Amino acid sequence: MSVVGEQHDSLWWFLHAPTLPLKLWPLLRDMRLTLSDVFDELFGDDEEPKLALAANIAYYGDDPARLWWVHYALGQGGYLSSGGTYIKGGSAALSRSLVDVVTGEGGAARTGRTVREIILDDQGRAAGVAHTASDGSDRVVEHAPVLFGNAAPTVLGAALPPHAQAEFTARYRGRRPSTSLFSIALGLNRPPRELGFTSYSTVLIPDWVDSLADHARSAGLLADTPGTRMPMVAVVDYSAIDSGLNPEGEHLVTVVGADRVANWDGLERDAYRVKREQWLDAIVAWIDRSFPGFAAAVGQREMATAATMRHQLNTPDGAVYGYAQEPPEGLPTLGSERGVTTTVPGLWLASCYGGAGGFTGAMLACMLAAQAAVKSQRGHSRLITTGT
Repeated sequence: MSVVGEQHDSLWWFLHAPTLPLKLWPLLRDMRLTLSDVFDELFGDDEEPKLALAANIAYYGDDPARLWWVHYALGQGGYLSSGGTYIKGGSAALSRSLVDVVTGEGGAARTGRTVREIILDDQGRAAGVAHTASDGSDRVVEHAPVLFGNAAPTVLGAALPPHAQAEFTARYRGRRPSTSLFSIALGLNRPPRELGFTSYSTVLIPDWVDSLADHARSAGLLADTPGTRMPMVAVVDYSAIDSGLNPEGEHLVTVVGADRVANWDGLERDAYRVKREQWLDAIVAWIDRSFPGFAAAVGQREMATAATMRHQLNTPDGAVYGYAQEPPEGLPTLGSERGVTTTVPGLWLASCYGGAGGFTGAMLACMLAAQAAVKSQRGHSRLITTGT
């Protein structure tokens, strides 16, 4: 019976309280183990169940020997038991809805702006920001007693006054960025189900993968031009659900796998484009071998690499999940206000860097940051969110 992550009324907790310590003991006992550690305990040398359970590991990290198993278990356990939830219209629909709430309450949303400075008052508290157009022109200063930072801490730290930077960044020193990804968007002229796809998400594991440890090698394949080995990928068919995307026209399919910025660094623009197209060709051809007719159905295609992620997200190494979710040395900050608090009073982390990482982690961190800010203010109402 699952306990963690479920919601129950007070009667349920009263009736089950005597047995909860026994049910939670495996979680507490193995709190600081990696996914590889736990799977080795459970399955020994049998790699097939490990590969099956961790097929979509790229949604969490790229190395099971460093991935905190609690982070994986909470997310994957909910996914396997209850399925996933998709926001109709995609994440852009959520952003638009949040903007509607802000503007509906008298706030304003300014796009195409970059925060260059975080302004502090004489007591070292957050007092506002200076932002500019993307080219650095049109500098504007706005004041507020509370700031929510959704950029990476490295970016936020660089925007602080010099005297506040060392203390701010010290808290995050030694934390490794999460994995990056490549993401391929494909427009098909046929519904994927006609080609043999039966699910919203299909994971393809290549023949060279024999063990769970091979996951850590997949991202490095893109350092070279395509050879005989293909990376592990998740193929998502958005027409399998009521996604609200592309209601007419081509059918959207995405292909996602682990990637690294180092795979693309040092390439001139033309060499980068040639290599990216080669990998596009190779990955589409590989999917076609499992689903004949797939390559012929592709009408449009575009590939974002780890280098794209770094440029668009402005994150270290193109990290897409915040910090790597590795076993904590001290008390975990998963779902805790400790993760969203910074050394600057009034500046809160409202992103996946504030907690568990990923989409759900970002939403949780934003909620915790908002709650903490409200508790800390008492009467202040003007808030500013700082991004990249």
